[in-house]
Amino acid sequence: MAVQTPTRTLQSQGCTELRYAAVAEGDTFPGAVNIGDRRQEGIHYSVSGTFGTGGDIGLEGSADGVSWVALTDLDGVATTITAAGTVFVREVVRYIRPVITAGTGLTLTITIIVLH
Repeated sequence: MAVQTPTRTLQSQGCTELRYAAVAEGDTFPGAVNIGDRRQEGIHYSVSGTFGTGGDIGLEGSADGVSWVALTDLDGVATTITAAGTVFVREVVRYIRPVITAGTGLTLTITIIVLH
């Protein structure tokens, strides 16, 4: 079990990347990542790597960094990824974090892109 903190990179004037590397089952994401007060054009996240057995990764958002809700895609469905892929998030939030909801044998990289 590891405490995960992202590497934060400004990719361009309108894009911020948060990357969590070597994510495994049991890892925690305790810190609320403030993705800013600037107007957001969108958020998407992708997950790659080994999902092991039953791997399920979600994304949560918060207005205050205390109360968290599952974020949804453009169809209003919770943004969980069970195989390598990318999801575009519907909500605009101030704080964001990934969450592992299931799985064993995970070795993943989670990348969150915030478009401003």
